[in-house]
Amino acid sequence: VEFIDYRCSFCRRAFPEVQELIRSDGNIRIIVKEFPILGEQSVLASRFAIATRLEAGDESYKAMHDALMAFNGDITIPALRRLAETFGLDAAAIETRMNDEAVTNEIRATRELAQRLKISGTPTFVLEDEMLRGYLPADELELIVADDGPGLDLRQGIRVLLRRPGPTAVAVLSLALGIGANTAIFSLVNGVLMRPLPYEESHRLVRVFTEPLD
Repeated sequence: VEFIDYRCSFCRRAFPEVQELIRSDGNIRIIVKEFPILGEQSVLASRFAIATRLEAGDESYKAMHDALMAFNGDITIPALRRLAETFGLDAAAIETRMNDEAVTNEIRATRELAQRLKISGTPTFVLEDEMLRGYLPADELELIVADDGPGLDLRQGIRVLLRRPGPTAVAVLSLALGIGANTAIFSLVNGVLMRPLPYEESHRLVRVFTEPLD
């Protein structure tokens, strides 16, 4: 499952690599979730794409989806009409369906699903019970698809850290300082309070105080 926004530059960057992975693997089925979060043009594009599917079917939706992913320029009604006419579709009929309740409900359902999954950005990939946030190069996607075992979370975490060297350096430095401080405090406490005295049966030693008699 991929949550996409047609105005998202990272979605557009990932698009050809995802398509190549689907083609080369042969066993991948992708479900697109229209998740317009980047303004009115995003909403316009998603409404038109969904309306295309409702009016003309899945193949026409795929063609429109691919075209919108590669589209350069402002997304306007005239531009969308021209795209539809390029594929021989009835642009007027699709435009009429853009504000159908079915279109509105589909976008609303996707937004509610994203909220439940704590998805706030695009692209976001959901692979079985794993979630991959943001753009990933084709080779990394291929490795993830080939191996979705228990080490996936660790590998994804490492990738995120490597893509953000500044925050990663701060986090590593903070962690190192914290470990060093805790080690020093423990060594001090252990040496002064916890380490046994160098005598046999030191637990039986007592300290006797004497006071002068009045």
